[in-house]
Amino acid sequence: MEDEVKFVESDFKHEFTEVSSEDVMFPKYRIKYIEQTEKYIVKALEKKKISCTIDFERNVISVLTNANTRDPFIFIKAVNFVKLVGRGVRVEEAMKVLEDEYFCEVIDIKNLAGSEKVFEKRRDRLIGPKEMTLEAIQKVTGCYVLVHGKTVSVVGSFRGVEEVKDIVISCMDNIHPIYKIKRLIEKRKLEGEDGKKCEDWERYLPQATKKGNSGGSKMKKKIGRVSGGMPDCEPRRKDDIEMETGEYFVGADEAKKETRRREERKCKETKRRKEIEKYIVPDEDE
Repeated sequence: MEDEVKFVESDFKHEFTEVSSEDVMFPKYRIKYIEQTEKYIVKALEKKKISCTIDFERNVISVLTNANTRDPFIFIKAVNFVKLVGRGVRVEEAMKVLEDEYFCEVIDIKNLAGSEKVFEKRRDRLIGPKEMTLEAIQKVTGCYVLVHGKTVSVVGSFRGVEEVKDIVISCMDNIHPIYKIKRLIEKRKLEGEDGKKCEDWERYLPQATKKGNSGGSKMKKKIGRVSGGMPDCEPRRKDDIEMETGEYFVGADEAKKETRRREERKCKETKRRKEIEKYIVPDEDE
């Protein structure tokens, strides 16, 4: 549904009380391209009554409102336009964001993966072989999408930008983009069927699953000792008892023989003491 309230420039006759300005930095590798397209950047902003200066020594593009500016929101769009150019988007694609029907988003994906290796693998998955996955995303959403470095730049309708954002974040969360693309294709088909507009579409849409989890065996949860308190006393093992008696080292038969020898020696010692006691002279007091 289109918004009935639209901006009419003639309704605003006076200039802004304050000048709004913002400096947008761009990397060194974009200097050559921005030098070649400088006049197109300045002309596109002047058409929207926004001033622009480019400082190639500091790698900064300054965006300012002027006395002719009447639309307060165009300043925000102008800043987004310059940011897109700095992120690698072509000028002809970036300048679309200056129109009311277009929106943009620069998605930072560098912190959406656990490691650099995982990040690169999932970013490549988002692009696909020969950029086929990226082309499919652009066709089904109607947006311009650029994967560059650790960001994803998107230009298109509000709905399309949100759809691309969902695909990108899901991909970095290990859900293959093909699942989301299939869901969007099915949604487009269902939107064209009048009889299903009031139905719940979930049963018609393919369900997305994380890559690598399907068909895999689930790991069993280890059940450990209940926390708190001292551990229960475990019964003594047979090996421990045999070690104490010596059977563990010499064998059962040899241990029995050794036991008999000790008993025999003990008996002999007892007899010897009794024999000695016979010859002990008793005390005279007794």
